[in-house]
Amino acid sequence: MSDGWIKLHRKILESGFWEGETFSRGQAWIDLLLLTNWKPKVIRKRGLRVYLDRGDCGWSEIALAERWRWSRGKVRRFLDELESEKMITKKRYKQTDGIQDKRTNKITIVNYEKYQNLECDDGTSNGTTDDTISSTIDGTIDGTGIKKEKKEKKKPRGKIDAPDFVAEEVWNAFVEHRKQIKAPLTDYAAKLIFNKLEKAKNKGFDPEEMLKRSIESGWKGVFEPSGNNAGNKNQNRVRLPI
Repeated sequence: MSDGWIKLHRKILESGFWEGETFSRGQAWIDLLLLTNWKPKVIRKRGLRVYLDRGDCGWSEIALAERWRWSRGKVRRFLDELESEKMITKKRYKQTDGIQDKRTNKITIVNYEKYQNLECDDGTSNGTTDDTISSTIDGTIDGTGIKKEKKEKKKPRGKIDAPDFVAEEVWNAFVEHRKQIKAPLTDYAAKLIFNKLEKAKNKGFDPEEMLKRSIESGWKGVFEPSGNNAGNKNQNRVRLPI
């Protein structure tokens, strides 16, 4: 029973029982494989655009701890063990300008390409590539899959994704608002706003409400509420230089 592999579709993540209780170590490993990117992509970390290669997982220790219902220390010890067993490596994020982020690691699955070889049981090439993965008995993954039911939607050129803690609908409304007042968002401007929203969130303010208030008031920037005068445009504020 130690030879061969089985197909395991990512739709298993949508099953209610998959995240129904605390993860076992084996389930955490399979989950990590399911969360790994099958193709290169760009994500945002702290408002910065960073690259993830094929075989990289962009989930942080904090996010995995919440997902697996573990402590952050347990997640870190588990990842350290996987790294010592040469099942994963941890590398620094590389931004789109080529600079490495020294604050955050990304997780890379070792031998991803070896087991994502797109070969069928008879050794012939399958020729299909999608987000279906197959899991071998030792926890590695194989890329043989089925055709996609739906084609992945391409992100419009120049579109700035919403931060993780803001609903896409609210963020898109703010981006459109900026266009309407002839102050379209640049990557740098979005970074400044992300940082301001995140700081406000850590203080207990609602980032989405801040964005909505800026839209309603016709403001270019975002501001933390200030007591009963939160809606007064004449109150003292430090405006973002964007």
